[in-house]
Amino acid sequence: MCVPPIVIGIIAGGLGFIQNQQMIAAQNEAIEVANQNQRAQFERDKIQVEAQRFNQQQQYDSTQLANETSEFLANRAAEKEISSINIQIAQAQEEAAIKKREKKLEATRTKGEILATGKGGLNIVNLLSDVDSQFAQYDWSSNRNLAFVGYQGSTDKESANIRRASRLAVLNPYIKQTYIDPVKPIDQPKVSKNTGLALLSAGFQGASVGMSFASGMKDLGYTWANGAWTKTASLANAATTTATTAGSTYFRNPFNRGWSYNL
Repeated sequence: MCVPPIVIGIIAGGLGFIQNQQMIAAQNEAIEVANQNQRAQFERDKIQVEAQRFNQQQQYDSTQLANETSEFLANRAAEKEISSINIQIAQAQEEAAIKKREKKLEATRTKGEILATGKGGLNIVNLLSDVDSQFAQYDWSSNRNLAFVGYQGSTDKESANIRRASRLAVLNPYIKQTYIDPVKPIDQPKVSKNTGLALLSAGFQGASVGMSFASGMKDLGYTWANGAWTKTASLANAATTTATTAGSTYFRNPFNRGWSYNL
C-alpha cells in the first residue's frame, strides 16, 4: 500500500502540472485572440485605404474629364471664331477684287471712248491720264481698305486666342492624395509548453507538499506503519495528562497543543 505523503505529493504534483498547462493554454488563447484582432484591424485598414484611393481616382477621373471637355470646347470655339474671321477677310478681298475689275473695265471703256473720237492733241492725253489717275486712286484706296481689314482680322484672331487661353486658365488639375498601405502586424509569439520543465516543477511541488504533510503528521505525534497512522507512546501519555485546579479538570490536546477545559 502506498505511503500517504507520496500519494498526496503525486496528486499535488499532478494538479500543479494540470494547472500549469491550463494557464499556458489560457495565455496562448488570449494571445491568439489579440493576434486575430490585429489581423482584422490590418484588413480593415487595407480596405479603408483602397476605398480612399478609389475615391481619389474617381475625383481625378471626373476632374480630368471635365477639363478635357472644357479644353475641347475652348479649342473649337477659338477655331470657329478664327475661321469666321478668315471668311470675312476672304469676302472683303473678293469684293475688292470684283470692284477693282469693274473699275478697270470702266476705265478701259472710257479710254476707248476717248480714243474713238479720233481727236488728238494734248487734250486727249490729259483725258487718258485722268482716267488712269482715277483708277490708280481707286486701286490704292481699295488696297488700303484691305490692309485695314487684314489688320482687324489679325486683332480679332488674337482676341480669340486670348479668350481661349482664359477658358483654359481656369482649368485646374486634380492632385490625388497619397495613402500609404498599413503596416502588416507581427503576431505575438505564443507561450511554449515546456513539458519537461513543467513536470519537474510539478514534481518539486508535489514533493514539497508530501514532505509538509509528513512533517505535520509527525508533529501531531503520528507515524505511518503497517498501512495506518499510529500515535507514538510519548505523545499518547502526554494526551492523557490532566491537571485538576479548583474542581476542574484540564487535559492536553495533542492536535492544537493547548489545554482544553473539561468539567
